[in-house]
Amino acid sequence: MKARPMQSAPAWSQYANNESYWNLIKTMEEIGKAHGKSVAQVALRWTLQKDIVASVIIGATSIKQLEDNMAVGSGWSLTKEEMEKLDQVSIPDIPYPYEMSWRSNAARVNRYNPRPFVANVY
Repeated sequence: MKARPMQSAPAWSQYANNESYWNLIKTMEEIGKAHGKSVAQVALRWTLQKDIVASVIIGATSIKQLEDNMAVGSGWSLTKEEMEKLDQVSIPDIPYPYEMSWRSNAARVNRYNPRPFVANVY
């Protein structure tokens, strides 16, 4: 019986053949080189700088990986332009029926929360 990919355990082929994932990694590599940081550090820093994120849970299988992850909090940050670039290249494809719903309701405004999406603070 062939295993079916699920949201909690997607198939690798879903990522291997998707150009947008490779473009995101390439962008993180470029930004990392500019700061002298690894792709993992850029990804963690990007997540930490989102004002909607309260904390980030890291995992490590070695001391080296733990040290690399912990270096994210060592006094550096991404610029507003870098954050915007990462936000832009990481926009996910929204599957049906959610895409249709978002498109149909794009002009709607919640009078109690006029900013439906939390903006980044840099």
